[in-house]
Amino acid sequence: MLRIYGDFRITYPVKLSRAERDAGLEVPPEVYEGQIVDGKRHGVGEYDYADGSHYGGEWFMDQRQGYGRLGAPDGSTYDGEWDRGRIHGYGTWKWADGSSYTGETFEGIRTGKGCYISSKHDVYIGDFKDGQLEGSGVFAYHDGSRFEGHFKRNQRHGLGVFTDVFGVKFIGDYIENQRHGEFVVRRPVKVEDDGMYQQS
Repeated sequence: MLRIYGDFRITYPVKLSRAERDAGLEVPPEVYEGQIVDGKRHGVGEYDYADGSHYGGEWFMDQRQGYGRLGAPDGSTYDGEWDRGRIHGYGTWKWADGSSYTGETFEGIRTGKGCYISSKHDVYIGDFKDGQLEGSGVFAYHDGSRFEGHFKRNQRHGLGVFTDVFGVKFIGDYIENQRHGEFVVRRPVKVEDDGMYQQS
């Protein structure tokens, strides 16, 4: 049985539809440089896609598997784990608008524990489900306020503590970002000392 393995550079022509060919569309070929086993991408290699994106990392039988980095034409990147060609496991996303996510991903969707930083520098650390804030977490807003408690579908939902920019705490239940029912309000305690200063 003939086995082909080693380091190669392989060019893959991109298939165009008839309409694309008739329109004279030209697309550069996709290129793979890296290790090959039995004619398949296997080991470590880099792949340039026709859409301008680039992947560098580990492969298993022609699929992205293990650790790798994917870069998109707009500057967005993903560094992390892959499984059977899909983003799956722990990694870091960075988007072109400056936002980022570091944490767990399930089949390409943010699910599990993670940290999200928005383009406005809001920071959320906590649970995610199906790409949304869902479960327990802490959201620190860019204006200095923060919420610690439960979230559902990206909204404050359930028991939590909201602290405003003046340090006033609102403790109670929330439904779809709105306070609901009775609340406990705690204000910061100011301590003032009266005394006399005498210079020696």
